Amino acid sequence: MQNIKPNNSSEKKWCVIIPTFNNDKTLEKVLKEVLNICKNIIVVNDGSYDRTSQILKNFSDKIDIITHKENKGKGKSLRDAFEYAIKKDFEYGITIDSDGQHYPADINLFVEVISKHPDSIIVGARDMTQDGVPKKSSFGNKFSNFWFWAETGISLSDTQTGFRLYPLNKMSGMRFFTAKFEFEIEVMVRMAWKDVLIKEIPIRVNYDDKERVSHFRPLKDFTRISILNTVLFTIALLYYIPLRGFYFLFGKEKMKRIGYLLSIFIITFNTSCKLSEQIIPDSISQSQTLDSKESIKNEIDKIANKLIKSKYNTGLVVAVLHNNETNIYTYGYADKSKKNLMNENTIIGIGSNTKMLVNSVGLILEEKGIIDFDETIGEILPKSLEYKDEDVRNITLRELTLHSSGLPRDPNNRKTKKSFFRYLFTGKNIYGHIDTEYMYNYLTHLELNKKNIEDATYSNIGSGLLAYLFTLKTGKSLNELLEEYLFQPLHMESTTLSLPKNNKYLATGYVGDFPPLMKQNKPLKNWQWSDMMIGTGGAYSTAKDLIKITKAHLSISNTYLDSILTKSHETHTHEDELFYTMAWQVKEFKDYKIRIHYKYGVIAGFSSYIGINTKTNDAIIVLKNNFNWKDEIGHNILLKLGANK
Repeated sequence: MQNIKPNNSSEKKWCVIIPTFNNDKTLEKVLKEVLNICKNIIVVNDGSYDRTSQILKNFSDKIDIITHKENKGKGKSLRDAFEYAIKKDFEYGITIDSDGQHYPADINLFVEVISKHPDSIIVGARDMTQDGVPKKSSFGNKFSNFWFWAETGISLSDTQTGFRLYPLNKMSGMRFFTAKFEFEIEVMVRMAWKDVLIKEIPIRVNYDDKERVSHFRPLKDFTRISILNTVLFTIALLYYIPLRGFYFLFGKEKMKRIGYLLSIFIITFNTSCKLSEQIIPDSISQSQTLDSKESIKNEIDKIANKLIKSKYNTGLVVAVLHNNETNIYTYGYADKSKKNLMNENTIIGIGSNTKMLVNSVGLILEEKGIIDFDETIGEILPKSLEYKDEDVRNITLRELTLHSSGLPRDPNNRKTKKSFFRYLFTGKNIYGHIDTEYMYNYLTHLELNKKNIEDATYSNIGSGLLAYLFTLKTGKSLNELLEEYLFQPLHMESTTLSLPKNNKYLATGYVGDFPPLMKQNKPLKNWQWSDMMIGTGGAYSTAKDLIKITKAHLSISNTYLDSILTKSHETHTHEDELFYTMAWQVKEFKDYKIRIHYKYGVIAGFSSYIGINTKTNDAIIVLKNNFNWKDEIGHNILLKLGANK
């Protein structure tokens, strides 16, 4: 937009917009007639090289002028005028052509209708059957009317008219993509999709071949319009029409609620937990039980090779601890583009299995007298925080550990929803906005609905807060705590919260089941975490390292941790049929008389399963470089290892 000369008119509700290009024969007459009705006029001189500039100069003290040094198209002229009108606080913009085909006196018809139907688009419908209407205009209009109906379900008699009234507040913030004649189609279709009411009113039309100049180029502009209609119809077919169908069947408000619940349902899987899908056998015969190294390998090979062949997984690493012997099996690629194969040293993001590491450190810190699980967050966080709900201040470390604090899975607010929907298309961290300041503000304004103390609600923000409280109590970073109390005693040399840079063993993460609106097996960037949330899913590790932590939880690591981490076996709270210990989730399989302590984690482009059978001292690690919430190996193999024992 260039060279805007403003008009100082005081009338603010509506304005008239006149785009013009080389219409010097009719422009002056149009301006005079419009000025008799409205003093708020915006004219866009779209690169005219006839007498247009001189004519506008004669009206410069009465109108606002936007000048394009070169011709940019009617669509760009209208877009610039709308932007200018919005900045000038006009509520409506009435567009009229400068070629003299419209009668400015009909502006009053638009003003009358908009008073009865505010925030609508009012379309001036020409009588295309009257004498003098060019045949090409009549055909083009019928063609446009059909496609507008196909794209919106709205039947209009004149979709190519340039005489319209637009509600500018409905257009504010919209991004348009066309700049020529086809813009008038794009704006109407997209406003219809936004449920803006479109009303038609009859107007008069004058086709004077002696004075009227049309800049419509049949071949070029018809091609542009056809391409636009193809794009809009495709979008309508895939999105708008199905959505309207659901609105018709269930009602708009109910569909909004369903959409919200669906969003929560999807986000539930984002950082794993109780709703990850673990595939288990319907029954296990004696011949299906696993004991020998060969039978275990054959069973895992069968499952893993199928997953790789189907491209459900790009790569897999499976580690099995059985009879106090560890075996690691690898499949597929750690990085497809570099042809790097998975191996026992491949580093994977372990997502919510970070929580198991953090909770293990909590048990160690309690044993050493550094923390007390009955201490409240109000006693640890800054004393300056003022809580709306005293129940929030009194949340204990134990409750955070056992998911019984009453905190929700994730904040149910606009920022989190916005981050989630961005994630659907980009895979970016949905917790990127949750830092210390955000958490403090969230906690001080939160009101809890606490249930029975044994009832649990899985909480990602609760786990992040727990880890952060450990750092406040000790004055050390979370990575320092993990290094000192877990990684060094167990010689977990490849496990870290610090993202390995240029590490040749770091796998590339890929799209799997999620993000659902991205192409399967597309590479994803790793998430960056705040200090407040890194404890909920920020760790990276290898199968070889993770077997070591399972040994400690099974009391067979031959370290001082064995006696401490046995405290993680006992269940304390439950969420339906899922139980929580101080470090694990527990699922009981009564048919097999087996209890599995496990965690499932998904993050960015990675998935991880860690499971142990405390009765048989079996453990299994499954690491994958796709975000998939379904696992066919973990529970399946553990059950077959422990059956009939």
